[in-house]
Amino acid sequence: MTYLALLLVGGAASAGSAWALGRGGAAARLGALGGVLALVAIAALAAATPTPDSLTPDSTGAVPGTLWSGALVPGAYLRLVIVLWSTSSVVLAGVAWLLRGSAGLRALLPATLAALVGAAVTLGAASPALAIVAGGATGLASIPVVLATPGAAASGVATREVRNAVGTSLVLLAVAAVAPALARLILNDPTIASGGSGVAAAVSFGLLAMAVVVAARLGGIPYHVRISALTDIAPSGSLPLVVAWLPLPLAAAAVGVAVGVLAPLAPPVGPAQALIVAVTLLATLAACLAAFLQDDLRHAVGYLVIADLGLLLLALAALDPALWGAARTWLLTAAVTKTALAAWAAVAEDRFETRSVPELRGWLRPSPVLGLALVLIVLATYGLPGWAVMGARTDLTGHAAAGPWDSLLLLASFLTLPAYLRWLWVGYGPPTSHVERSAPELAALGLARLPARRLSITPPRRGRADDTLPVEQETSDAGPGAPGKPGPSARQSATGQGAPLDVVASPEARSTGPAAGRGRRAAGGRRAASAMAAPEAPEASGGPALTLWGEEPAVEGDAGAAPRSGGAPRPSRDGARQDAMTRTVEAVRRRRAGLLSGAVLALALLSALVASGSFGVASAAGEPTPGVAGIVLPS
Repeated sequence: MTYLALLLVGGAASAGSAWALGRGGAAARLGALGGVLALVAIAALAAATPTPDSLTPDSTGAVPGTLWSGALVPGAYLRLVIVLWSTSSVVLAGVAWLLRGSAGLRALLPATLAALVGAAVTLGAASPALAIVAGGATGLASIPVVLATPGAAASGVATREVRNAVGTSLVLLAVAAVAPALARLILNDPTIASGGSGVAAAVSFGLLAMAVVVAARLGGIPYHVRISALTDIAPSGSLPLVVAWLPLPLAAAAVGVAVGVLAPLAPPVGPAQALIVAVTLLATLAACLAAFLQDDLRHAVGYLVIADLGLLLLALAALDPALWGAARTWLLTAAVTKTALAAWAAVAEDRFETRSVPELRGWLRPSPVLGLALVLIVLATYGLPGWAVMGARTDLTGHAAAGPWDSLLLLASFLTLPAYLRWLWVGYGPPTSHVERSAPELAALGLARLPARRLSITPPRRGRADDTLPVEQETSDAGPGAPGKPGPSARQSATGQGAPLDVVASPEARSTGPAAGRGRRAAGGRRAASAMAAPEAPEASGGPALTLWGEEPAVEGDAGAAPRSGGAPRPSRDGARQDAMTRTVEAVRRRRAGLLSGAVLALALLSALVASGSFGVASAAGEPTPGVAGIVLPS
């Protein structure tokens, strides 16, 4: 069946891509390609997975359309989450590759594939205990992403992630295990659930414990230090996975426990509910203020994620089955919109070479497509009347508390808007030096032809320590530049807009001396200011100067290499293939800025469609889940 195939494909592709990407070379290329194709296959399998019409077992005792006699039941919400997650991950893989080359995919692809399998099990589990265990295990997918950054700080963050995933799972399991025993006690003697009784105190304690661990998992204040550390350590292209998608499975399982396990007990837990509402209100206000004042772009994105996902605590406070669909709708729309936002921040940081918001002044001038993407992200975050995201927001704030607290909660949920408006306002200011050096995205796509002048760089003699590529650059008159220095377009033309496509120099250019590696990208993923090293003349090497994804170029003695002396280079199939790869690399490098902006715009459009309810988000999220929302599994 397609559900089982989805789990098998995801698990096998995760292990296979991790092995292949870790080997490098041709194996890494195959691993990256296989991982992306597996994401596409998972999306197709999820879309094709049927929802069982009935949970009645057949003659063999199994429930048709389910796994293990109904232990895992594919539903509409599961299908929608997996399709949207895997589809956006394909785009994110392209963004990560353009930002950091194949190194950006080494941990991201295996972690994403493993997380998709965990989410599929969590959202399809009929047992709350199975959903909690699978949701906690899914959170561990952030560990390889964090450890992709070397250093002691990364190890500390990874350790914290393990403690967070394991601790939250254990607390939720304890609540889910104790609640049925309390339910039996209440059924035998309803009077023991009166206010001030031990049963009411136990349920109140369990509710508060759930709120604390969910806040810790989502990074809510005062647990925001975890999100801040993640935004600092995780590679920028991986931020959408670790801050937006990985919290979703366990948070959805927590909603299932609150609605399906605690809500039927109906004990008087008013003080605990009021405390959760008050803390949520204060935490949301603090996160909104921090996002507005924060000058570090990554940290500001983290606080915006905290402010939005923190509203899920209102579903726990309400203990109302009517919020089952609203809570899951809010989780999905928040994950999609914050994925687009984190991708926007990663591209802005890479293009302008800074994370400082004041240094991004004037960013809208060279990046109108990024500006349009940010506007769409804001629209998807708040929605319009009748949109799914707006309905989920009003339901969560309206059911959690009575007036006037419901109005205060609704107003607080909109206070993240000043942070977005600040970024747009900064974008209209006079450009800083970081913005002046950036690549115009429309020109990169060939949509705008800017007047250009030609700047020649005289190549030094071979053998000197400062050998550089003899290249003729084009500089744009569109932006000011320092006298006597290449302008923004010259910098981007010389370096290929800093495209980290794992393009390496030929053996002659990198074999000896301090000149070796001068043409490669600067360490740390920053764009180099000099041109890429290459052979001074094609006749010297007989092979292409550039290769893709770390592939070793032809060396002396290879079939595709030209003779060092004595005759013209002989044509070869390998040489033609390398030439085609070189042309492809150069084409991608020239259009890198436009491709990155286009990818962010695609994610923003997807988030707007999801927020509007175009994919039936509200109906899918409101679908009952076996064992949680009113459907009783066969014994």
